[in-house]
Order: sequence, then structure tokens, then C-alpha cells
Amino acid sequence: MIRACLAGALMLTTLLVAGEVRAQDAEPPTAPPRTLHWNAGRDDKSRNDEKRTDETRKHGEQRPFVYATDPSTPLPGEATIEMAMQRASGVSATRPLPSSVAAYGMVYGVTASYGITRWLAPFVTGLAGQRADESNAPSATAQAGLRLQLTQPSARFRLGITGAWARELDGAQGGYARVSATYDIDRVRLLGNAHVEKVFAPGRDSVDLMAFGGVSVRTTDMLRLGAEYVAQDLEDRFEPEEAEGGVRHYAGPVASVELAQGALWITGGPAFGINRQSQPLIGRLSMLASF
Repeated sequence: MIRACLAGALMLTTLLVAGEVRAQDAEPPTAPPRTLHWNAGRDDKSRNDEKRTDETRKHGEQRPFVYATDPSTPLPGEATIEMAMQRASGVSATRPLPSSVAAYGMVYGVTASYGITRWLAPFVTGLAGQRADESNAPSATAQAGLRLQLTQPSARFRLGITGAWARELDGAQGGYARVSATYDIDRVRLLGNAHVEKVFAPGRDSVDLMAFGGVSVRTTDMLRLGAEYVAQDLEDRFEPEEAEGGVRHYAGPVASVELAQGALWITGGPAFGINRQSQPLIGRLSMLASF
């Protein structure tokens, strides 16, 4: 009888000790529930590399694309200078796409911008073109406008608007507006631009429409590689008279190098005409410096 009581007491003690140990190991009732994270296509290295690049960048304006506009603007109190050379696309309008009257070969440009606030930056651009015909005569012109960054610079989705007055190399004047948007997914940046302009000159379209699309992938801390697409003179699809020769489509690779914590961007690439109205090959090379 005594042995049976001792055995029962020993068994009860063992059960109580085991229960106490399990209670200490278990999460308290007030502990927050565990969340499962789905990291499809992502790893810790890619996320950490992208975070490190954003943290070490000391300047606001970025230039990962050749022809399309990134929504970024200079930081408050920061100035930028961009120098560019480009092969003309053979149309009348002086466009962000390599530009100017059909007889022009190369176009050279310098753009200065200043960040008044985080979201507002005025800019001025000077352009010089060299005619490719027998006259070989140079010509020069200018543009001036404002860029607005409507979202936080660090946001994944960023939106910007540009508006400007422009004088063309052949003397015609007008204005344009552009909406720019990007979305970042780890190392990948997706971009879209919609561009509308009006030139006040006889024989020109009532309005000119352009669209840009692109993707850029950060391959290292300094190098981005991607592709870009440009559709020019989209209005000619809806007008009976094609004042500028019809819609033109271009596509090509783009490479950009970011140096000195974002103080210097070197961006360039060719674009190949993919329809009959387009020139077979155009291209642009630019260098952006922030101070």
C-alpha cells in the first residue's frame, strides 16, 4: 500500500514538473501571432543591396533611362547640370527624343536644374544642332520649365509632372507637358511616360503625342541595364493628314552608371527604328552631375 502511494506521488510530481517546463517554453497568450512572409523571387542579399544603395545615395536626381524622364528631382538647395549628345530622329519638332528638323544630324544639349523644395525644380535647356545637308549650318535654341515630384522620393511608386516652353531649332515655339511614373520592385524599376506638346506653326499637327516605356535592372551598386521603348507622333494614327510623316516606333537597350553616391550619372544607348517611318538607328549619351 505504501509502495503504491509512493509510486503514485512520484508519477504526479513528474507530470507537474513536465507541465511547468512546457508552460515556460510556450509563448505567452499575449504574444503577437507569427506572420508568414512570402519572398517569391527575393532574397536577403538583393533586399539588403538595394537598401544599402538607397541609403548611401546623397543626391536626389537620377538618370537610369536614355529618353524617358525619371520623376526624381534635385534635393532642396541642390543644382544639377546635364550634358547630352544625340543623333536626330528626322522630324520637325524639338523633342526629348533626339530631335529637330529633318536635315539635322547631331544635336547637343546642356540642362541646368535647381531644387527649390523636395518636389519643385525649375530647369533651363540649351540646344545646338548641326545640319547634315550641304549647308552644314549650325542652329541653337532653348527651353525652360518646371518639374514637380508628387510623391516621396523614397516611395516605391513615384509620380512626376514636367511642363515647359520650348523653341525649336527652326524657330517655331510651343509648349509641352509630361507625366512620369516609376515603380520599384527590389532591383527592378518599371517606367512609363506620357508626353503631349503643342507647336504654334503652320503645317504642324494640332497636338503631338508621345509614349515611353522602360525597365531598368540594378546589376551592381553602380551599374543598371535595361531596355526602353518610344512611340513618337501617336496623333498621326487618328488624323487624316500626317504632318510629320506618321507614327514612329523605337526600341533599344540602355545602360547607366551611378558614381560618387549618386553625384554622377552616365547614361546611354542606341534605339532602333522598328517600323517603316522610323530612322534605322538613333542614339543618345548623357552625363548628369549634382552639386
